[in-house]
Amino acid sequence: MSQRPLVRLQVCLMLVLLALRAASADPPAAKIVPFGQVIDEVPGTFLQQGGRCQANLEVAELGGYLILDIMRIPKGRHIEPVEDVSGIAWASKDMLIHTVSPIYGKPGLFTRSCSTGQTRRIVAPKTVSKAYPDGADYFRLHSVSLKAPGKIRFYYAPAVDKVDFRHFPSDDFLFEVNFDGSEFRKVPK
Repeated sequence: MSQRPLVRLQVCLMLVLLALRAASADPPAAKIVPFGQVIDEVPGTFLQQGGRCQANLEVAELGGYLILDIMRIPKGRHIEPVEDVSGIAWASKDMLIHTVSPIYGKPGLFTRSCSTGQTRRIVAPKTVSKAYPDGADYFRLHSVSLKAPGKIRFYYAPAVDKVDFRHFPSDDFLFEVNFDGSEFRKVPK
């Protein structure tokens, strides 16, 4: 009898035990982050200064992408989760800016109101295909300037399947837009 099925079973059981252990561990403490600070590729719970909302980034069990969940505290009211988030930043006590990748999510650059729960897409994808009916454009938050009129810088590529991620992100892909969605442009070098 081959040893392979037994080894596979042992590996599966070990992974299940590790997942159960991780799920039962105490969650990490929430971090207070300053307005404009970009958080990307890091799971955790992030509070804005003096605000009443928290943003939780957790890694999806299948796929390994980040899921954003915003919760109003102390009431515990959740705003609908967002899958495949590539960056977040608090712009104010009420506004969270976030970018979404097209692999598992609906891509774009968004703002979310903590008090109303409303989401606004500031920059929408421009490339739609059969493989990516919601858009194939890749977005990743770079920086947020809070000085009026408020600018958001982000890395942008119009087709995720054509991006050479060995050279991404770089200044060749850096764009900016105002908080209200106006003045979308490539950042001059």
